[in-house]
Amino acid sequence: MRISRYSKEIKIDDKKYVLYNTYTRKYYEYSYDEKHEIQSLLNHLNKENYSVQEAECIKALYERGIIISDSENELLLVELKEDKKRNDEKNYHITILPTNACNFRCSYCTQSHEVHVMTEKVQKNIIDFINIMSKSKEKIGITWFGGEPLLQYSLINNVMSNVQKICDSNGCKLQTDFVTNGYLLTEAMIINMKEFGTYALQITVDLNKSIHDKRRILANGEGSYDVIIDNIKKVLKHNIKLVLRINIDEAMLTYPFDALMDIPYEYRHLVTLSISNIFQAKNKISSYNILKRAIDLGYQIERKNSFRGCSTCNMNNINIDTNGNILFCTGTKGNVDIGRLLEKGIARYNNKQEYFSNINKTLLHNMKCKQCIELPYCIGRCQIGANNNECLGILNDGLSIEERARLDYLFDKRKCQGGTS
Repeated sequence: MRISRYSKEIKIDDKKYVLYNTYTRKYYEYSYDEKHEIQSLLNHLNKENYSVQEAECIKALYERGIIISDSENELLLVELKEDKKRNDEKNYHITILPTNACNFRCSYCTQSHEVHVMTEKVQKNIIDFINIMSKSKEKIGITWFGGEPLLQYSLINNVMSNVQKICDSNGCKLQTDFVTNGYLLTEAMIINMKEFGTYALQITVDLNKSIHDKRRILANGEGSYDVIIDNIKKVLKHNIKLVLRINIDEAMLTYPFDALMDIPYEYRHLVTLSISNIFQAKNKISSYNILKRAIDLGYQIERKNSFRGCSTCNMNNINIDTNGNILFCTGTKGNVDIGRLLEKGIARYNNKQEYFSNINKTLLHNMKCKQCIELPYCIGRCQIGANNNECLGILNDGLSIEERARLDYLFDKRKCQGGTS
């Protein structure tokens, strides 16, 4: 037996410690008074005889992945699971940009918002492509992105009506989500979304009304907070899950977290917080205090399970813009087109072999990643970082290993005490 390379002792407070494993996201709790005994046991894992108490402790540590057998190759396990996720043959994911236009002018946005709207021809090509893919897949996932996708909701409804019939006919499950600012949502729209399999929306609210209305303004300069909070309540009443995105930077450290109080308690179990430093941030700040408060208030937190990764870096994914171009990425790495979706749903790549070869150059080709204790939940982050043998540093949520472990601990304690989960 030996200690896992992904295990670390974490101090919860002056009286409590945990041995925490970043691969299993499990921990073993003990008191300060037991600290010496635990360390002694870890230093003598292979002794011949254990007391009953020691044997029980060894069993618990092994079940949590904190200690492992000598023959276990942890890096290989990470590699196999990551490979399985990247090369998932049962499911397929499509990100669609129906328009580049947006009704907001957020201060930190990196998009140009040129007014391009998807043509009927491109819509038809997407529908034909999904028809092809749904014949060999168990599930098709569609993310509507932008710009602001709801500006073209009639277009979305047209595509989804056709796609739903196709997936039903081909015996393929359809699952849909939206990345939206939430301002244009209506009751009728939400009901319609639910009818074609929408399971979640991601909506951004920046901490409180004061800062939100300075940063996430409409094109005419007006604030948007009150309308978005009202629309979030409408979404949650229909039992649709919400990813509440909060963008942070150093300037927000002194602001209260009012947005967390403005969503009724009875709906908070449907809300998962996703917090990220803005792209322009030179020094990333930790989201720990916000997430700790969110746990206390009954929210879900984004627990970065192993092999989460970005869908763009998977073989089972395609990103399609308004012109039918296939994009390498929809994020800040640039919407570089790597091919085009043609008639009859044919996806033609500029250099297919090179593209898929790059996709498969994962963290496992990166020596820094291989040696990192955060590897299981980081997975090398962006593909560019993996390919360049570079570490992109702390994750966008700004959390340290210690803070992530404490949040997992606090979240589990809330569940044990009968809180929402």
